[in-house]
Amino acid sequence: MWIREPFLSTGPRLPLTVVHGHTIVPVPIFVNNRIGLDTGAYLYGRLAILKMTRDGIVVL
Repeated sequence: MWIREPFLSTGPRLPLTVVHGHTIVPVPIFVNNRIGLDTGAYLYGRLAILKMTRDGIVVL
């Protein structure tokens, strides 16, 4: 929560991808080495699920 900016605009600045919530978005976002999955299930009833396998990534 305390690092919202610049994290949301520039990403984690690490050589990896961070999957996170705590910032509601209408659809899952994939940007700047981060994946935002919080679609506001408690508020809007939309739950995003990320399935990662060796064959790729699927959002359900």
